[in-house]
Amino acid sequence: MSNPDNFSIWYRIRTTLIYNLLHLGGPARLDESQDPRLQLEREYLRRKEVHEAHREGRPVRPVVTSASRSKGADPLVACVVLGILAIIGLAFFITFA
Repeated sequence: MSNPDNFSIWYRIRTTLIYNLLHLGGPARLDESQDPRLQLEREYLRRKEVHEAHREGRPVRPVVTSASRSKGADPLVACVVLGILAIIGLAFFITFA
């Protein structure tokens, strides 16, 4: 099982990419409890705080987050697949238009 407080370079790249994809093609602004961009930003800042506290050697107050992870598709994978399908559809449209 992976560490829920991991702040690796892969996590930072993935989070930045997903945040930007949600900005471009995600839902409109929702309230705080439902907006995926705000949830992603809060989780990023929480992990960053834990990482910085660990590096400085100071204790961090434990934060309880929801332990249940959805068994659905990873948003990054879904966006990549949909982007590829969009490019194929565009190429098909240009070819036969």
